[in-house]
Amino acid sequence: MQSFSPEQISVLRSIFEIIDQDSNGKITKQDLLQTFKNLDDNTKNEKYVNNMLKGLDEITFPIFLKIMGGKDLLSSENLMKSLRVFNKNGSSANGEIEINVEELKTNILNLNQKDSDSSATSDTKITEKEIDGAIGGFIKEDNMNGEKIFMASRFINNVGI
Repeated sequence: MQSFSPEQISVLRSIFEIIDQDSNGKITKQDLLQTFKNLDDNTKNEKYVNNMLKGLDEITFPIFLKIMGGKDLLSSENLMKSLRVFNKNGSSANGEIEINVEELKTNILNLNQKDSDSSATSDTKITEKEIDGAIGGFIKEDNMNGEKIFMASRFINNVGI
């Protein structure tokens, strides 16, 4: 079981709050089903969710931390799965995950704002400038419409996670 840094706990709290659809401090089967629906993941049915809950009716934040403590959270595979949610056109021919830069930044800043409303200090808030610095070398411009695209797979392969 891994122990978490305050920053990791803050991130996990944000994830927990996103899944907790009714903000009652507990993740239920309905919360999980709605989360998958919101992510347009129709493959996660009730049987799948029941398996995730492992017989529990609800998951509180301490239980969530225990569950997540057994996971390798910062792996390239987990990061790829997370970024696929934003994938622009499904999958490109070469398997690259392509994400609209503005959409990615908006979502990161929105999550950061939600987190800062609860527990983050100004030192842990991420800025648009920091996002630009982190992803800047992995952006291409779509020649057809000028849209900026973040090349997520290249980013992950180059940061060495």
